[in-house]
Amino acid sequence: DGRGGRGCLRLLDLAGARCTTPLIVTLDAHKHLGVDKGVSSCVGSPGTLSHLAGSVRVGAQPTKGMLVRALADLLLVGVDGYTRIYRELAEQMRRVEAAVEAAGLAVVHRSHRAAGSSVISAEDPAGVLMRKLKRRGHSFASLFNLYPSDPARCQYGWSLSLTPYALRDLGGAGGGATALEVFLRDLGRAAAEARAADSRLATLFSANSLPGILLRGGTEELYLFTLLWRPGL
Repeated sequence: DGRGGRGCLRLLDLAGARCTTPLIVTLDAHKHLGVDKGVSSCVGSPGTLSHLAGSVRVGAQPTKGMLVRALADLLLVGVDGYTRIYRELAEQMRRVEAAVEAAGLAVVHRSHRAAGSSVISAEDPAGVLMRKLKRRGHSFASLFNLYPSDPARCQYGWSLSLTPYALRDLGGAGGGATALEVFLRDLGRAAAEARAADSRLATLFSANSLPGILLRGGTEELYLFTLLWRPGL
């Protein structure tokens, strides 16, 4: 955001007043606004949004209630409120990154992660931790064929996208912890279970192979997804 010595990555700010190229930025931000699906935002440089008048709308339209809730959130939370919330989320993402590495996983493209990013991706050999964490109620986006030019590297992993909703207090259901703290706790436990269950037989097979995945108790769907990259399938 350009503060605290950090570089500004906001597109409209980077464009500056002298930019003559029209810019339109769209953001599918319903989760970040705290509203239901169907509410997105569109911001543009002066004179650009008028060209969207009468354009074809794709997909289901939000109800009036959804729009009212989105506007209420923006007005009640405010710019300063959202800034404070997302700075807190950015601080918590550092904990997530540290926990991922403590679990023995590598952060995908760690050196290229932008400060404040609320998305983190991790390599997960054979998808073992992914399966264990899904059984605990956590959900991820699947990553496969991560490094096709280097087959010896780990090819599987998962991606986690967080919003301020992850900072909510679960109360009694989470033992007084936030949803994010519950995830970090489950990640540590799943990693310990995986280390204890690792067998010598499994080590005879690559963690990228189907036998290696099955013997480790991993996520076999990741192997099947890689087949989509092969012509003729």
